[in-house]
Amino acid sequence: MIASPAEAAPAKPTTAALQTEVNRLTNIQRTKHGCPALKADAKLIKA
Repeated sequence: MIASPAEAAPAKPTTAALQTEVNRLTNIQRTKHGCPALKADAKLIKA
């Protein structure tokens, strides 16, 4: 059985999902080094 390209390709992540993942990964590193976690600012995201 061969999958069609749509079935074989993973879903493209949304911009919001990518932003959330970058923030999460950044905060992991910040907390490892004793820095406080960052929070997303809705006003800046809309700009």
